[in-house]
Amino acid sequence: MEDMPSQWVTNPNNISSTDLDQFNQTLNNLMGILITQVSLGSSSLNFAVGDASFSSSRKVYARVQCTPDISKTACRICLQGAVQDISNCCGETEGERVLRPSYIVRFESFKFYKSTFAKSHSLPSPPTSTQVIPPISDNSPPIKTGKGVSIFIRLVSRHIYCR
Repeated sequence: MEDMPSQWVTNPNNISSTDLDQFNQTLNNLMGILITQVSLGSSSLNFAVGDASFSSSRKVYARVQCTPDISKTACRICLQGAVQDISNCCGETEGERVLRPSYIVRFESFKFYKSTFAKSHSLPSPPTSTQVIPPISDNSPPIKTGKGVSIFIRLVSRHIYCR
């Protein structure tokens, strides 16, 4: 299973040393619960969000998500690997995002998602390789390339890497 290309986005703020142990323990427990929800769920929704308190006044918020084209087992393995990578590199930060071709892991010290989104939306399936694109007629305007084409190519290339 490929994990590349990969992008990491780190929250520049760190957890205070007095809260660090409790934060890391709470984060690991929360990630475990969310990964279990995604990998054992009967729904086609391949993501889960949640939060947990790590002090009397602070919470950690998290999201895990896989694309619908990978199996629940592959999803679990990918997400567990990403969480392990986070704990190995980023043990003091208030937030981190790991963006890989078939999955995303994110946690923050602030709420970054809407609860209603979690109940009703998932990533669309990638286009199948058998999809036929109709030819362009001679009197059609020329196709403009740019950001949209770049994003489409990037999404297709991400789909190829991690299965």
